[in-house]
Amino acid sequence: MRRESDFAAFFAIAEPKLRNVLTAKFGLDQGREAVGDALSYAWEHWDVISTTANPTGYVYRAAARNARRQHKRTFSLPEPPVAEIPNFEPRLPWAVSQLSERQRMAVLLVHAWGWSVVDVSVTLSVSE
Repeated sequence: MRRESDFAAFFAIAEPKLRNVLTAKFGLDQGREAVGDALSYAWEHWDVISTTANPTGYVYRAAARNARRQHKRTFSLPEPPVAEIPNFEPRLPWAVSQLSERQRMAVLLVHAWGWSVVDVSVTLSVSE
């Protein structure tokens, strides 16, 4: 029972972060699939992962490695409902897709999901 409650607490904190960062890295569909795979992996290996200093970071790195092997390297965002968003630049999804992976991740995490620059730098292992 302790294992389940510990994992449930981890899940509550880690799932939104993993969803944000893996979607920023791989796109909406591939990111969602990577999150499911990552959390499944975390559950299967929870006895080891729970003892690490940064379980969410450990699972993220494992998920990113696994997703790179399984998925094609294209990135896409869903087309936004332009008519419902005033002042929306219709070429924005294309422009975001043209950024390098790290640039795209930083832009989406900070501007789309409200992460702090510090959190992004720690997650991506880059300087602020």
